[in-house]
Amino acid sequence: MKTTITRILLFLLCTAGSVQLTAQSKCKDDVYAGREWTGKWNTSFGELVLIQRGSSVTGRYRNLGEVKAIYNKYTGKLKGTFTNKGSKGSFEFVLISCSNFRGKWGWGTALNKGDWSGKRASRNTTNRVTRTNTGSYKLKITLDYVKSSGTWDRDGKDDYMLHFLPTLKLDGRAQKMKYKKYGRIKNQIESYGPSSALHIRRTKGQKDHASVQVHLYKGHKMNIGNSGIFEIPKNYRITDSGTDFNIAIVADEVSSKTERIMTKNYKLDLKSILDFLTGKLYPGNRRDFMEVIPPSSSGLKGTQIQMRNNKRYVYNNEHGEKRLNRDDRSGLEVRYVIELVD
Repeated sequence: MKTTITRILLFLLCTAGSVQLTAQSKCKDDVYAGREWTGKWNTSFGELVLIQRGSSVTGRYRNLGEVKAIYNKYTGKLKGTFTNKGSKGSFEFVLISCSNFRGKWGWGTALNKGDWSGKRASRNTTNRVTRTNTGSYKLKITLDYVKSSGTWDRDGKDDYMLHFLPTLKLDGRAQKMKYKKYGRIKNQIESYGPSSALHIRRTKGQKDHASVQVHLYKGHKMNIGNSGIFEIPKNYRITDSGTDFNIAIVADEVSSKTERIMTKNYKLDLKSILDFLTGKLYPGNRRDFMEVIPPSSSGLKGTQIQMRNNKRYVYNNEHGEKRLNRDDRSGLEVRYVIELVD
């Protein structure tokens, strides 16, 4: 009886072992067996550069952070963590061929954010991966000027409060605006505004209320020149769900009481903007383009485009007004410009 049980156990162990072996890497007949994950991978969330030594796999994620993982050759699974600008997430991948993997990911330890798949772009036969820095686009946004298109105050000059806030999210995470420069109200913006604000409002009675007002005669404009830069990795893959480039503008006329003149809040087509600014869209020195209009179903806002002195610019002029009666109205135009800088 004992002999029979022993034989059964041995049979089960051997069978389990054979199942595990068939579950291991699809590269078992490949000369790279034992280094299945080494190489550069193009994935649904950008580039991964990995190096495998035994069961340990380390590398870089999109030049944004580190990858640390353990490969189980019996289950065929690669489990580990990645960092994205200080935030930490987890993943679980499995090879479905020598050159393709599929898996899932999430923030923290949960794997609840969906699928993550990839295809190998290159392999290093020396078991060493060269880390390359593809660099970043520097997308500069400038609040160019404001202009009055109508006034209702008796002195012919209206007083405006303006809020201008561009924001950018990549992979659903807010990006910091860098290299900010100011032509106006620097101290107030840095004291009271969100980090990416290029102009702010203050209500009556608040400190610095008078300092942030814009005073304009009809037909006159005021140059603002406040700007900031968002850095976008050149190998970043723009997705509808994870990318959000938003512009928010609010303007009030406050000569006597607060009257809302303009409210704008919309999402821009970041892919088309970058394609134009880098010359992928409308290549060459064409002068006959005027506007990029995204599909209406996308919910994205179109942008004006132009080329001056062989440099490409994206801009929008936003307008708002309010009428008190047939003859009296207050109107404001706000212009912002987007460009790539070195």
